[in-house]
Amino acid sequence: MDPGGDGPPGCPDRRKTKYEVLSGCAHVFSDERIAHLRAVYERRQEIDDVLGEMYKDPDWYEDPVREGNVLHMRKVPFDPDGYERATTAVERRRAYCHCPFVKLYLDQVPSRMSPTFCWCGSGWYRRLWEGILGEPVQIERVETLLGGHDHCRLAVTLPLELDGGMTPELASSRRANQ
Repeated sequence: MDPGGDGPPGCPDRRKTKYEVLSGCAHVFSDERIAHLRAVYERRQEIDDVLGEMYKDPDWYEDPVREGNVLHMRKVPFDPDGYERATTAVERRRAYCHCPFVKLYLDQVPSRMSPTFCWCGSGWYRRLWEGILGEPVQIERVETLLGGHDHCRLAVTLPLELDGGMTPELASSRRANQ
């Protein structure tokens, strides 16, 4: 995982404070999409129903993979064509990044900007999942552009007891068998 500067010893709440402040930024996620997915969840209280609905629209939801109560998310590139055409790591990172603040710091790795800032982008998922469930979720940065990766991966821990898993392929085979 990407530690992102948890602060000096003796400050155990610093990481949580950074997460709360940055992931709580003014993120705009379609209220209509959240309401639709909340309704899907409320019908049977099944997260896999929500994931199945998300898999129908990967441009918005990026095909999360569920392992138990953890969702693994890999953001889609901001500029997919630019990402595919990129010939350098810097071009690829800039085309991938959704954040206008972070893009300025992607020329060198390690970046001068702390990966802690990427908790801001996790607010998109926080707003979505907390809107669906009506309960807090916890998000971890697994890989970030500021951490030197070519993409961003997050892990969303849901406040639910879940076994097994779900993937786009599994959802597709379930739909085909209905």
